[in-house]
Amino acid sequence: DEAVISGNSFSGLVQPPTEAGVEYSVAPDLSGGITAAAPLPVSPFGVSLSGLTSEQTYYYRAYVVSGGVRYVGPIEQFDAAVEQTIAPGEATNITSTSALIADSGFGYSGFPSSVFEVGTEFDTDPNFFGATRIPTTLPLPPGGFFNTQLTGLTPDTTYYYRTYARTRLGLTTSAIGSFQTLA
Repeated sequence: DEAVISGNSFSGLVQPPTEAGVEYSVAPDLSGGITAAAPLPVSPFGVSLSGLTSEQTYYYRAYVVSGGVRYVGPIEQFDAAVEQTIAPGEATNITSTSALIADSGFGYSGFPSSVFEVGTEFDTDPNFFGATRIPTTLPLPPGGFFNTQLTGLTPDTTYYYRTYARTRLGLTTSAIGSFQTLA
């Protein structure tokens, strides 16, 4: 797995920096850690971290070297995500006031056992501001597929939908699908 630590900045240095980067480790005190140098010591800078372990908490801090002195930022943390694949399913059985989103989920490819909510959300706004979220019952059947019945829809209206999954690492959503209710 990979991560990008970006937006690190420095200012007020008397001499130009000779190196900038990130130190990271699985230990909160950064012991046994790894240093990843930025390609150029400019502000702001970012570095790519690779070889991370999924669902592992990592600790890191930015650093810069100027005039032979190493300056460091505060220690922060992040969780390496699992490669999570989820698909929106297909809108079927569309009427003027309802639709069925069938075969959502697509097998939980790469999902950890810590999935605690899965469902479908829909809205007339493609940005999902004010979306209605419909969770499904866990555990899912074998294969991880599920269906969601949408009711109370407005006739002759375009709706956008997507499947979501919540884990301890956050929210993952599928690509967006759409359909139009009948007039």
